[in-house]
Formats: sequence, C-alpha cells, structure tokens
Amino acid sequence: VADYVPPEAPTLVVTNPPWDRRLSSARIRERAPEAGPDAVVESWAALGRFVKASAGPDGLQAWVLSGNADLTRHLRMRASSKLPIDHAGVDLRWIE
Repeated sequence: VADYVPPEAPTLVVTNPPWDRRLSSARIRERAPEAGPDAVVESWAALGRFVKASAGPDGLQAWVLSGNADLTRHLRMRASSKLPIDHAGVDLRWIE
C-alpha cells in the first residue's frame, strides 16, 4: 500500500486510519511481525505523505477520521475544519 500510485490524481480521499481502540500497534505487529512498535505512527505519517504527493493541479480534499489528536499530528498537515462526533461513547473528529 505504501507504494501505491493512483492512475489519476485523486480529488477526494476519505479514510479511517488506525488509532487507539480501533486498531492497536500490537494488532498491526500480529498481522505484520516485521512492523516495529511505531507502526501506527508511521502509517499516519505515510498517509500524510500520500496526500501531499497525490494532490494534482486542482488540489485534493482529504477527510480523516481520528480518535487520537497525537496521531493526527503525524499527518503534518494543517486542518481546515474539524467536525466533532460521538460514536459509541468515543469522542472522534472528522478532520479536513
């Protein structure tokens, strides 16, 4: 997935990457034993790099669902809006 290059520049990306309750680092390591303890952090950083590299001349709108503000920082992107939602007692944000 890290090497994926879309055939055309996307205009919209919507994603729910791993965070805390949804998917733990231990579970990622279980699926991919070669993954180190920072696998979740690296997946967020890779998502940020993908969005930046995939934006075409018309730009790219990205929406990311997050339940962890610390992980969100690893995108290294500035949010233009944050929409709070509560899902099953978990405080989440849709971040654009």
